[in-house]
Amino acid sequence: MSNDHDSADTSQTPHSADTSQTPPTGGPAVATASNQGKRAGYKRPPKATQFKPGQSGNPSGRRRGSRNLRTDLVEILNGEVVAVSEDGHERTLSRQEVVLLTLFDKAKQGNVSASMALLNMAAKFVETAEAPVPNELSADDQKILDNFLRATGALPQGGAS
Repeated sequence: MSNDHDSADTSQTPHSADTSQTPPTGGPAVATASNQGKRAGYKRPPKATQFKPGQSGNPSGRRRGSRNLRTDLVEILNGEVVAVSEDGHERTLSRQEVVLLTLFDKAKQGNVSASMALLNMAAKFVETAEAPVPNELSADDQKILDNFLRATGALPQGGAS
């Protein structure tokens, strides 16, 4: 009995296909004369959809005269004066003052977020009297500075500032 599997011709099996015809999937594309410059893929958009030289990606652009949030906010808060009656007396306040007084009233009633907003504004805009003067140096710092200036030649060897 002969074994048909031993004498099978391996040149006709599908696994012996010529690999030089097509690149493996995921591999680099082969540039030929027919597809030269037409490659598209990751970070390579098709040439037809790329911006031409001198062409903007946003041709209509930002509208002339459009304003940002800061400009609008400043204009609204600095806007017209509002008449307010406090304890039967008529008073005129700016919109900014009205907003701050409303925030203060809410904080007075126990609103924690209003309290935090007021404290954050106070920390940002109100200077404290205990802030250190930036020009004063401690004795140790002055000694270090004098030694450095002597070493670099900016200060005479015998002098101190």
